[in-house]
Amino acid sequence: MPGVALLFACLVTLQGRWAVWEGAAAWVAIGVLTAIVLIGQLVVLLSPRLRARSAGAHRIGHALRHRLDPGPELRERADVRARYQAGVGWLVWFVPLGPAGLPLGARWDRPVSTVPAALLVAGGAVGFVVWWRRRVEEARRWLADPPGPPREVPPPGRVERWSTRPRTALLAVAAVLVIGLLAGLVAGLTG
Repeated sequence: MPGVALLFACLVTLQGRWAVWEGAAAWVAIGVLTAIVLIGQLVVLLSPRLRARSAGAHRIGHALRHRLDPGPELRERADVRARYQAGVGWLVWFVPLGPAGLPLGARWDRPVSTVPAALLVAGGAVGFVVWWRRRVEEARRWLADPPGPPREVPPPGRVERWSTRPRTALLAVAAVLVIGLLAGLVAGLTG
């Protein structure tokens, strides 16, 4: 949570705006977004069902990181999660694209606040890539030799098959670019 709030604060500091809001409105939007995330965390803590599901997810994450058997009730979920994590490992290379474009529109006339914010965003992107690559390697180790008794991993579902293909991301990027170009063209012609 503190990292997400810091990232949004850095984005506003760099650009002077966030999404469609500028100045004080951007800071209010960031505060509202941070409050929504905090409320979501509170709901998870207060709901016994969500808390149990979250605890199971944490147990699975711990088991994957340390190659431990999570127990019979979570083995299948751990196997599926490891397969999914390994399958979407390539997505991490899209992460640096966002932070790489931020300095282009940054407010460099204010270097005292812009330079630290740019460094924090770049450091956060590098940290995320390292964290993600570590999770992918943990998943691959798990899949190569899962702890516990021998077992069959259930076949991937439609969503997993679709989301673990690089072609899907390329299609999504192409769609966003086409929509952006069309919106820019319409705005330019009507303006």
